[in-house]
Amino acid sequence: MKTELIKPTSENLKICAEAIRRGEVVAFPTETVYGLGANGLDSNAVKRIFEAKGRPQTNPLTLHVCSLDQIESVAFLDDRAYKLIQRFMPGPITLILKKKDIVPSETVAGGQTVGVRMPASEIALKFISLSSVPIAAPSANSSGRPSPTSAEHVLSDLGGKIPFIIDGGECELGLESTIVDLSGKQTKILRLGCISEAEIKRAVGKVLIESASLDPTKIPDGFEPKVKVIFVPLSFKQKAVSEKTLNDELLAGKKARIIKKRPSDEYAKVLFDEIRASESDGFDTLIVQGVKNKGLGAAINSRIIKLSITSKGKR
Repeated sequence: MKTELIKPTSENLKICAEAIRRGEVVAFPTETVYGLGANGLDSNAVKRIFEAKGRPQTNPLTLHVCSLDQIESVAFLDDRAYKLIQRFMPGPITLILKKKDIVPSETVAGGQTVGVRMPASEIALKFISLSSVPIAAPSANSSGRPSPTSAEHVLSDLGGKIPFIIDGGECELGLESTIVDLSGKQTKILRLGCISEAEIKRAVGKVLIESASLDPTKIPDGFEPKVKVIFVPLSFKQKAVSEKTLNDELLAGKKARIIKKRPSDEYAKVLFDEIRASESDGFDTLIVQGVKNKGLGAAINSRIIKLSITSKGKR
């Protein structure tokens, strides 16, 4: 199969929307990372996502929508859901809700809940609207690879496996959405992301953070770089520790570099791109500096720690 990388013109978006309605798979940009989309209400189309991505069918998919009406068509909402939708959608948040029967079992891996997200990307919203269906979409990378923040990342992973990649340029945020579970009486954060715990609390009151969301080893999918990643936490000795680690790696004959800390919003945008670029440039080791462990910084640190765990012994 030839994969076409196309610009998000009105005509091209219509072509891709028609492909979705035919049951095909299309990669598209959001403000967080690129998604690998198919008709979320078509079980056969959903299976094509798993095939292209190499993802186990035991992992549920998130439905991307363009309106409140679409959310209400696939899930049951309560007051908490309406408050979070009003406050954060469109935006980088995924809500876990009790699903309606219209959502096929394949989309939710046999479960009774469904993740729903309304991206802030104008390209994504127009594409979903033209498709006229909720679009099931995990990140558009091969399973086990860093999340893609550009069309070129998607092409590198999935070229020849899907017909179209909508090239919307680099993602604005570059880090996955915050996942909030509203399927039970308690409001739970399952994954830290671009929206912080404090922001969720201000919207709906008491919030629990699942221990898995604080445990980097539990972060699913897309975190197995080909380079060795060494995490250096933020401290007054961070610069000295980073430089010593770099020198140790260089003395051991490794090609190594440091990714220095920066403002959290900028860091989130470039982290996955830095990982992929270092792989392409043939580096053996990346020393990655952490940031203040608060808000978005907590999500960034958890991703870096996960990278350091899964990358050991890669080269």
